[in-house]
Amino acid sequence: MASSEPGKVAGVSITVTQGPLGGIRIGTAHPQEANRVELSGVAVQTGADGGLRVQLGQLSMRHLRLAQGAAQIDIAQATLKDVAATLTGPVSAGGLELRRLSVEEVQLQGIRVSLPEGLPAGVSVSPGSATGPWRLDALAGLEGVLRAFVTDAAWIVDADVKMPIARGQLDFDAVVVEHFGPNSVMGLSRGGLYVDAPNLGRRFLAVFTSAQIPGATFEERGGWPISRVAHRGRLDLQAFVSGLLARGGGAPLGKAAGPHVEATLDRTRLGGELQLGDGALGTERCHLVLAGHARGKNSLKLTAEVLGEELVVRLPELSASHATFELFGKTGCCGPVVGELRAQLEGLRPPPGRPAAAPSIVVTLDHLGLRHFTLGEVDTPNP
Repeated sequence: MASSEPGKVAGVSITVTQGPLGGIRIGTAHPQEANRVELSGVAVQTGADGGLRVQLGQLSMRHLRLAQGAAQIDIAQATLKDVAATLTGPVSAGGLELRRLSVEEVQLQGIRVSLPEGLPAGVSVSPGSATGPWRLDALAGLEGVLRAFVTDAAWIVDADVKMPIARGQLDFDAVVVEHFGPNSVMGLSRGGLYVDAPNLGRRFLAVFTSAQIPGATFEERGGWPISRVAHRGRLDLQAFVSGLLARGGGAPLGKAAGPHVEATLDRTRLGGELQLGDGALGTERCHLVLAGHARGKNSLKLTAEVLGEELVVRLPELSASHATFELFGKTGCCGPVVGELRAQLEGLRPPPGRPAAAPSIVVTLDHLGLRHFTLGEVDTPNP
């Protein structure tokens, strides 16, 4: 059968779940919600196995929700253009399984990803996870400045700390720690992260509990007098973050030097503007390939009025040349990706007397657009 007339289905809420054969099952849920699905340019062919091949000129859906435990993804509106789907059946068996899907253009509005307990259960950050080792090439080109203002700092009354990042590295020789009187300096030793304050000596902010700190180049001493620090050390952020993720839930690399230092998070205001470099960001089989560094794309804005309570990260112009991913047990890829993203992390420091817990994460995207979307047996780009 075939049809090309526009259609509307009122009073339908769409839920998407994994089917028993590894495909995607589409059905109705929450009929009390007055949601709507709009179709146009519909053509349907029945296969010999009782399945269907469906082609749509355009598919518009509202109020989509995907959930896993406490984690939840809500999409206010999704518009798909030039859709082709292969579904296996038969319908009499209780529903159709989506086996392959291709979409020329996808436009999503009002996306909200809620992770109230951090990453959902079963999601691993270790290199042996289902999506492969991490790829953080875009961090190698990270550029910009972070700035923290600490009221009643652990070593001085108030401090204004400027941390420039160039070519993905934080060079502590370039870090400026301003406050009343002569400035302090910050550095990285084998013992931990420290501040050398005039007339007060060295105060550690964090102490390392591991002998191996990925991406760290520790301070060097030389000259005259012999104890003089010649270089304060540096941190390669790509290697450091990769090393942290590779540890998964293992023992931490370090800890705060004491309760007085940990409490400064509640007296720290953070701001910063950074720009990611071009390259992959994600895991081996689920990643974006960022592009547009020369055009000012993929710039990050970080703000925290009280760092211990909330950190907000904004990415006004997300730009990627393509993406690969795995969804509901299937491999997928798509072409150019653009969007506007805002991430909010709360509970970075637990209240006094309470055990540490993963911060809650809320990611919102006003819009997300992508082209040449394919889900199924596809050849994924691998730059």
